[in-house]
Amino acid sequence: MASQKERREILDDLVTTGGGNVVGGSGGIRVSGDVVNLSIYGNEQIVDFEQLRQNYLTYVISTCEAIGFKGLSVIGGLRPEVPLESIYVPLFARAEMPIGETWARNLPRTPIQDVIAIKDILVKQNRIVILGDPGSGKTTLLRHLALQLAREDNSVLPILIPLSAYAESLTRVDRNLQQFLSDYFSGRSQSLANLSPLFDLAIAEGKAYILLDGLDECDRQIRAHLVSKIEAFSDEITRYGNKVIVTSRIVGYREAPLDLQSWGLYTLLDWGQDSIEIFASKWFLAFEMALTGNTTEAKLSANRYSQVFISAINSSPHLASLARTPLMLTILGLLMRYEGALPLRRVELNEKYLQILISTWNRVRTLDNRPVGQTLDYFQTVEVLGKLAFWLKNENPTSGIITEEQLIEWLIR
Repeated sequence: MASQKERREILDDLVTTGGGNVVGGSGGIRVSGDVVNLSIYGNEQIVDFEQLRQNYLTYVISTCEAIGFKGLSVIGGLRPEVPLESIYVPLFARAEMPIGETWARNLPRTPIQDVIAIKDILVKQNRIVILGDPGSGKTTLLRHLALQLAREDNSVLPILIPLSAYAESLTRVDRNLQQFLSDYFSGRSQSLANLSPLFDLAIAEGKAYILLDGLDECDRQIRAHLVSKIEAFSDEITRYGNKVIVTSRIVGYREAPLDLQSWGLYTLLDWGQDSIEIFASKWFLAFEMALTGNTTEAKLSANRYSQVFISAINSSPHLASLARTPLMLTILGLLMRYEGALPLRRVELNEKYLQILISTWNRVRTLDNRPVGQTLDYFQTVEVLGKLAFWLKNENPTSGIITEEQLIEWLIR
């Protein structure tokens, strides 16, 4: 089989053989002004790279451009989709991991010099780990980045996959990550049945942005092996100028981390007051417009909801603490929109959160809606978690934190 370079040289040497103008080069053939855009790939296989790219980017845009709320269906009512770009609020991080399993929320505000905008991080390095608490916006960040790149002309190629899918495939057959990339999309539609030529070309030319979501969502027993696969893949493709981003929860990352000498590591920060207000304004407007269109009534209604919402959050320390993460703030917004007000009693609000997080969120929080872990029965789970919470409060009333060994011992008892 000819190498990538040899195939391109074949095209560069093409000449006019009669009838019309034929110009070869850069992987394409132009005939009488009409772009045929054919390239030779593999063993006498003809591939239309432009059509492959168009098919793939159309898929990326269609799957990333809107945010739905089917994972929050327990709230009820209408659940319109809203454009991701209309509600997206930039994220910020610090170039370090928390000492524990999350940031200490009782610390003073982070010094401004330690805060880094995620958009600035992406420019500086070609291998990046983004850590964050559940619901901190890791997956949405990758979807937003993929969407932006897919809509830009002549941009690098965004390749976004959930690592849980790759980890699951490794339990059946051992293969490198680059081989898996096209296989992941092949089952989505016939137009994505063979993306290997497109992905291989983008990587060879240093024009790929690999977005790997959810390292924490992979089975612990295979995580070290998975990390070694990611390292080998990244070592090879970043030599050509490609970029790789991996996301993970903070919890458990230390068990099988990526090499800090090669990777830049950043941990997402909670949203501050400015981000909360910006999101509320954007979210209610997008939601009302999704229901009734771009009308004056929609804008007025969104403004009313936003003002009442922010006032309610600012008047309750408990609500203010919950509103610091995008997921929790979104749930609060849905409660406000569907029920007209936020629960005044803390126990009522906490029960709403439990219903949503236990019953539905684990089924749809991944990129491809793969269930994370087994489906949980709400009442059976609360029966256990309620007793566990009571024991935790008595065992360690200050922080409510125990070791994994203590937890397992308690669960067995």
